Amino acid sequence: TRDSVIYVNTQTTTTTTQKSGGGPKTAVPALAPFGTQVGALTKRAFANAKGTVLKPIRWIMVISLAGMWGWLWWSIARTKRKRGHHAADVVSVVYFFVAQWAWGPSFQTVGAFPAERDVLAKELAGEVYSIEAYFLSKQFAEIPISTLLPAAFYLVLFPLVGMPWESLPATYAITLLHSWVSTSLGIALSALIFDAEQTATVLIVTNIFQSCCGGFFIDMAGQPAAIAWVKYTSYWYYATGLYLKVCALPYDNGDKDLHNEINAYSFSRYPIAFDVAVLFVYGFGLRLIAYLALKYSPKIRFA
Repeated sequence: TRDSVIYVNTQTTTTTTQKSGGGPKTAVPALAPFGTQVGALTKRAFANAKGTVLKPIRWIMVISLAGMWGWLWWSIARTKRKRGHHAADVVSVVYFFVAQWAWGPSFQTVGAFPAERDVLAKELAGEVYSIEAYFLSKQFAEIPISTLLPAAFYLVLFPLVGMPWESLPATYAITLLHSWVSTSLGIALSALIFDAEQTATVLIVTNIFQSCCGGFFIDMAGQPAAIAWVKYTSYWYYATGLYLKVCALPYDNGDKDLHNEINAYSFSRYPIAFDVAVLFVYGFGLRLIAYLALKYSPKIRFA
């Protein structure tokens, strides 16, 4: 929240300038070294992010969802025979992985920049730090926090559904990447719009579009070419294909029931490395947009 943001004074040196016409010299505060700025701001950003992301209500929500889905999809993937018999159910629960770690992380950042606008504008105007240091500190602060909720989610869900434990490390790694991309989307929209309510509205529409184009609700491959191409714009399309390649397809039965079921959908069928690369491009691209929006936004100019 705005009240939790504190000022960080990173000005440690001064320079002098000579006024035109031979006037007196004026001392001008100089920015501290870039690393010092990032270090101080990361501590502040971590404290703010921890208070927002790790609220008890978020733990309750994530664990409750994992328990609910685990109960409803009880033991569908415990054996190869069950995975074959419940092939459609395996696909649906994996799609819930994608949905959970798209909607949740993206909405956690909706109000991040608007809440700090006043302090950010004043500190940038006072040359307390650079926008680059501020933005980089945000990235560093979210890394340790973003690993905790997915871990709790899968530790509850995996044994209930009966997902193969061997697939857990890869599934967890994909979730961290997918969650990072989703957070990047929220950050980009927040930086561009700078209004929490408007950002939430745009994000809802964007996530629904991503979901519908992801290949679960409609077979995009069967649509006319003028429509089918939009699946390539959805990071859900690549994420769902990636999840299925690591936690479902390698554990199919002899009749290839999971393979046959997945063929009815239009998820990504590219190699794992390609899907991972595309998700990284999405994430870095969205964060670059966020950085440029912050750097040149007139909404954080202090008058």
